[in-house]
Amino acid sequence: MIQRMMLIGMVALLTACGPPRLEKPNTNLHTLIEITSLDIGKKRMDIRLSHRQASSRAASSLECRLKIDQKPYHNLPSLQVPALTAYARERLSWILADDFSVSGKERLEYALDCSLQSEQDRTEYFKNHGSLYRLGRQEPPIYR
Repeated sequence: MIQRMMLIGMVALLTACGPPRLEKPNTNLHTLIEITSLDIGKKRMDIRLSHRQASSRAASSLECRLKIDQKPYHNLPSLQVPALTAYARERLSWILADDFSVSGKERLEYALDCSLQSEQDRTEYFKNHGSLYRLGRQEPPIYR
């Protein structure tokens, strides 16, 4: 019994005096873009743009290409992004072309290939892959 208590005490002492855990810092990460909603009837796509850096970013121009379910990329019109403060999140919307359509599947796989350009800051390139799921049996479909 005494040996067990001494062993537990020794282990606690050794772990408390060991080096600190190595953690990856969560500052100055790349920009993140996600599709939050895709409304086929309104031809509208809502996105969330997360600026995950400690410094602010000047107003920029966002250019993206969208690929859905192995179809070719669609070039989206350029979108003006306001100045982003440190760790900011912006919700933005795109109006899609009239000829834009998707199959009525329950799940859509997408890929966004984007660049964020401004005169003051460097051009930032980023990609995002994800899935959108159909809401109910609505016609025309809405995906989230």
